[in-house]
Amino acid sequence: MDGHKEKGVFHPHDNESKKISSDSINTSTDVDTTSTRGEKELEKTKVEKSIGSLTLETKQNAEAKVGSEIIKHVYGNVYEFKNGEEWLILNNRTQAHKEAIEYLDNVWDEMGILGWNKSFIESFVDEGTLERRLGITYDDIYNRDSPNFQLAKQVPLNKKELFNESIKHDGIAHSLASYDHEEVELPQGKLMYRVN
Repeated sequence: MDGHKEKGVFHPHDNESKKISSDSINTSTDVDTTSTRGEKELEKTKVEKSIGSLTLETKQNAEAKVGSEIIKHVYGNVYEFKNGEEWLILNNRTQAHKEAIEYLDNVWDEMGILGWNKSFIESFVDEGTLERRLGITYDDIYNRDSPNFQLAKQVPLNKKELFNESIKHDGIAHSLASYDHEEVELPQGKLMYRVN
């Protein structure tokens, strides 16, 4: 090198021969931000670990709505508050709709049409079609003494349409807020649903 330094590029060999004297150290009363910054980063990491993926602002807004402090991230998007309540906290309505669809799909996998009331299901598949295609009636499936879960999963219908109509009819909170079927809105479009 000819002594020319490129602006903005670090050259470690340029500093090798230079010694720092105690006279060149700034001994003014300015705040040393390196330790403060490190402490802040450590504190931020502790907060992030204790609240999962929530931002600090969302955490504070949720705590204000519930009137209690979040004490731990339970699983997924569910958080436990100091008062014992557990809440599902989502970023927006699109995420809430997706979560509701996943929930309804799990209901279908477990119960088939038995997860919905008979009159609602009949609007998707009439009894004549059921008899012609499967040789059964709704009474065979919705038997009060012995519901038939195996037959309940064989009913020929469009699950996507069923799930979307269920959400349109009952609302997202009916699927996600198992405690009270209520939705709580937070600033910036965030949504909360109590699950216990």
